[in-house]
Formats: sequence, C-alpha cells, structure tokens
Amino acid sequence: MSGQDSTPPSEQPTPILSAPPGPTPQELQLLQYPEDIRTLWSWKEIIIFVLASVGFYLGVALIVAIVFIATGQSMDALQNSPRVKALFAVIATLVVSVAQVGFLYLYTDRAPGQSFWQAIGWRSLRSGERRPRFGPAIYVVCGCAFAILISLASKAAGQPHGMPIEIFWQDRLSATLFLILGITLAPFVEETIFRGFIYPVAARSFGIAGSIVFTGIIFGMLHGPQLWGAWAQISLLIVVGIVFTFVRAKSGTVFASYLFHLGYNGWLFAAFVGATHFLKNLPGPQ
Repeated sequence: MSGQDSTPPSEQPTPILSAPPGPTPQELQLLQYPEDIRTLWSWKEIIIFVLASVGFYLGVALIVAIVFIATGQSMDALQNSPRVKALFAVIATLVVSVAQVGFLYLYTDRAPGQSFWQAIGWRSLRSGERRPRFGPAIYVVCGCAFAILISLASKAAGQPHGMPIEIFWQDRLSATLFLILGITLAPFVEETIFRGFIYPVAARSFGIAGSIVFTGIIFGMLHGPQLWGAWAQISLLIVVGIVFTFVRAKSGTVFASYLFHLGYNGWLFAAFVGATHFLKNLPGPQ
C-alpha cells in the first residue's frame, strides 16, 4: 500500500519529576521542640565558640597592649594605672564583642531562607506561634523596676570596696566609656550569646526550667571577675541572668529579653549618673 504511513506516532513517556527532598533526621528531631529553640547547632558549636572567644580575648589583649605601648604607654601604666587599665578594658571588650557576634554570624547554621537574626532568636514580639503579652515599653519598664529591686537587695547585703569593676570609677572618661558600652553594646551582645545562641541548646538538653537556671548561672559567673570578692552581688547577678532567660523563654524571642536587659542596665546607669551628679563626684580620684 502506497502513501504515508497512517500509524499514529507512539506517545513519549512523561518524565517523572523527582520528589522534593524530605526533612533530615535532625530536622525531624527538632520538630518535637517549640519553634523558638529549633536551632541547627548543638553543644559542639557552643564549645567551639567558647574556645574561639578565649582566643579572641588573648589575641585582642595582646594587640591592644602593643598599640598602647606604641602610642607611648609604659608597661607599668598598663599594669598599675587605673585609668589606662580602664581604657584598655573598654577597648578590648568592644573589639572582642564585635568579633564574637561576627563569628556567630559566619559560623552558625540556619535553615534555608532564614536570616541569621531569625535563627539566633531575634524575632518580632508578634512573630511565631505566640501572641505578644506586652509591648516593647512594658519590657523596658519592667527591666527598670527589676533593677530597683536588685539595687535594694545589693545595698541590704552590703557592697564591699576594692572590686575590679571600680577601676572604671577613677575618672570621668573611663566612667563615661563604661556607661556607654553598658547601655549600647552589652545588652545586645550578651542577649545574642546567652539567650540566642546558648539557651536553645540548653533548653533541648535540660528542659525549659533547667536551661533557665543553667543559663542564669553561667551569665552570673562570667560577670564574677568584675565583682570578685563581692559574693552577694555575684549571687544577685545569677538571679538577674535567670530572670533575663525567663523573659526570653516566656516571650519566645531574644528581643524581649534585650528590652528587659536594656531597661535594667539603663536604670542602674542612670541612677549612678544621678548619684554622682553627672559623673562630677565619682568614688575614685578624678
């Protein structure tokens, strides 16, 4: 039979689309926890961060000491001058704090499409599965009220002299720099590290209540070198750390504990400025 073949062409098989990859075992395990503690890092990353922080402190201290000596300061001044030691501590703390946050930014894992700040716990008060109980101003005011209670308890316990932190009260420049650091950088960095980076891992290991106590103890003890010898004040700082973490746990966001911390530090420093008549009557020599 002549002419074109009238047999219809055979249909091409439809390509089978590959199924999207399912969740990893780690992601499945994290689903059992509340959203705000489902981080992709563990104790291993925390240990590495601690070791890196020690390296930052040693390296920065060496570099800052070299810079001070190169600008005319003597080794005797670095060891014995309260003013020079205070400036050294402020500069070293500033550099180390920036290095720590930068390390976390570069090192911590996060889910696809998730920003670093979301992963580390900096969420809006209205985000997540919980509705906000309070607005930002309430957290700040509560932080101020809590600072008053801690101040009264510290005064009742007695405040010994000769604490290392007193090097910042020797002159107006040192005190001003310390206060600025304590209001601007300290609450932000400490909340990012303790309540953003460490708390979620501790909560998965010890439970919410256990992690609140654990993180508070670590927070207070790491402030111990500044208050060495003032054991009542160190104990009160452990209580402060516990309350900060409680605020973080109840709100589900580091932003809430940051606001509370900001109010706490802000009141303490404002009270100090008022008591010293705007740093004109400092406890140490001017």
